[in-house]
Amino acid sequence: MLGHAAAFIAWLALFGSVGQLAGGSIKEAYELSARGLTKESEQEWRRLGADERNPAALREIHFGRAGNLLNVQPRTPANIDRAAELYRGVVKGDPDDEIGVAGAYFLIRIEQFHRGPTPDLERIAAEFLALHTGHPKRYFGQFALLKHVTLRLWAGTTTAQRQGEFSRLETYAKDFTRSELAVIYHFLMSDGYLIQLSDPVAALRHQRARDGRLMVKEDTSADLILKTAELSRETGDLAETAAHYREFLRRFPTNARAWLVRQRLNELVVINK
Repeated sequence: MLGHAAAFIAWLALFGSVGQLAGGSIKEAYELSARGLTKESEQEWRRLGADERNPAALREIHFGRAGNLLNVQPRTPANIDRAAELYRGVVKGDPDDEIGVAGAYFLIRIEQFHRGPTPDLERIAAEFLALHTGHPKRYFGQFALLKHVTLRLWAGTTTAQRQGEFSRLETYAKDFTRSELAVIYHFLMSDGYLIQLSDPVAALRHQRARDGRLMVKEDTSADLILKTAELSRETGDLAETAAHYREFLRRFPTNARAWLVRQRLNELVVINK
């Protein structure tokens, strides 16, 4: 499911803060869960849910409590069933608003990860796609599409089947209007083309589409520049390869890989003479 910190971030992105409730706030309950204090968080969620002064906040409380129940250790069938029940209530309240779509998304994730060792991944992939089709502009509608892509990248046993599947997945690029999700989509497609179809040209196309879409931390940015450089080198575009090597050396001159990058850049200079 979501990790504790990721669940907290997702909640903040969706709902912000509803302020103080009985003996605390939704934010405080999430913070407890994010720190791994899931039992203490469960107590706080129960306390918040018992506050009859703020019935409008109940869907948000049930949404947060459901996510926490899935992380309480040890995981039990009773907690998983209760979490699913809470999510279903959130969806029933309004299946089309942001929290309702999020609840539907996590119900699918429960089927994927908490209902036995052999989930029906084809059915789950189809459910993710259906959720996106019904709510293409919602954050969790697009997140569901990302999960569909993730599952279907590995479908097909023959090259022809894989090529057909990748052609279909290509059509979804335009549907990712959320920049951070578009970046992940292009990451997945780039790696998928390399692993499934040994196609560095298509992989490089997605790597280029990813470039510049999202700020990333320094170590990750260095990795991405080198990945694009090596894909360019593999496809024979030595000018682009050299440009990325120079960018790496300009931005990360003290990186442990800088010496090797200088050597490769010097080799390209010799080749082009």
